Amino acid sequence: MTTQLKTAHIFHRYNTVPTLSDVTLSLQKGEIGCLLGSSGSGKTTLLRIIAGLEKQTKGQINIAGKDVSSEAIWIPPEKRNIAMVFQDYALFPHLTVADNIRFALSNTSAKMQKMKVEEMLLLVELSGYERKYPHQLSGGQQQRVALGRALVTSPALLLLDEPFSGLDVRMREQIAEQVKNIVKDKKITTLIVTHDQAEAFAFADFVGVMKNGKLLQWDTAAALYNQPLTSEIASFISDGTLLPGEVTEGGSVEYPLGIIRCSDKNKLAAGSKVDVFVRPEQVILNPQSTIKAKVISHIFRGATILYFLELPTGERLTALIVDRSILAPGETVCISCKEPILFL
Repeated sequence: MTTQLKTAHIFHRYNTVPTLSDVTLSLQKGEIGCLLGSSGSGKTTLLRIIAGLEKQTKGQINIAGKDVSSEAIWIPPEKRNIAMVFQDYALFPHLTVADNIRFALSNTSAKMQKMKVEEMLLLVELSGYERKYPHQLSGGQQQRVALGRALVTSPALLLLDEPFSGLDVRMREQIAEQVKNIVKDKKITTLIVTHDQAEAFAFADFVGVMKNGKLLQWDTAAALYNQPLTSEIASFISDGTLLPGEVTEGGSVEYPLGIIRCSDKNKLAAGSKVDVFVRPEQVILNPQSTIKAKVISHIFRGATILYFLELPTGERLTALIVDRSILAPGETVCISCKEPILFL
């Protein structure tokens, strides 16, 4: 496969404040990547550097096999064969839908412009809207106009900066799925920035968790969820509780919810302290268990109930239970945990 995007050891700073530190990632042709992180994590700065709107302090960027930015090379944004959709869509309010899409085609013939605009209108399901203005459209429709304008030049790389954040939850999921289908169908390599973990997991082939300017892990959604490299990553991408554990003489780990068997390659010295990450859905009610917990409170979620529990040792954790009966505060239940994540 062809590597469409590669960043190598990207560093960046504002004045003397470091904002990115040694960020390296890559995407193959047609793949979708996502930079996931809270505000100030550096994800938007990295996107702007890839777009050419910012200049890295150190490192190299390659798009479609061509170096576009390094210590010796600087290719301006308009010559990088990229397209970018901003958070506010940045549509021209005085131009119609067709003219907004046509705007990027100023150097092509009128016949080619007409053909390309019609193709994009069909692709983003806005045929019949070509004479409408942005203020006459819904947020989702405006987003699709912005996407059509971005894709009309067949870019090597599409960059999306929080493109769905202005939409309500239901519309956001619907539009995100439509956009994913479009870029996948066109095999357009795409990098999106978001702070929404569910959106990242649903949209992207690869997700990068960013914090304090560092790329903590770049992996598939399944790998991030099931094999996070650190407890910090596990806590960021999902709810859960970190419980203390200790390595036993036999090489297993004992923690408040039981014992975890460890493989030889992970064997630590007896007495070593470790962390065990337990997600709410991993905690189950188990009458045969000797581990007891007291119900503190609960949140009814329809098909499931989220319980807040307290262990005899004082640690608190949550349990997501599928059960029609509701446990009252103060009740004692027997619990166990399936497949917790161990951090040595």
